[in-house]
Amino acid sequence: MQIIYQSCQSNVAGAAFVELYFVLSSLFASKAYYAFGFLALTASVVGLTTATVSILFTYFLLCSEEYR
Repeated sequence: MQIIYQSCQSNVAGAAFVELYFVLSSLFASKAYYAFGFLALTASVVGLTTATVSILFTYFLLCSEEYR
């Protein structure tokens, strides 16, 4: 379980770095209209990914427990 957590954590950190790189490079290149669309798209993908991972981890946790 720890390996999966570390893998997800590094993926989220990598996605945040790529997002910041593109947004900041777009803002400094006078392309602000592109940056906000990209930011909205990236935020929705990160939100969807976070929700999916949360649901899956909850499911796996509940399946692994011995409740009887």
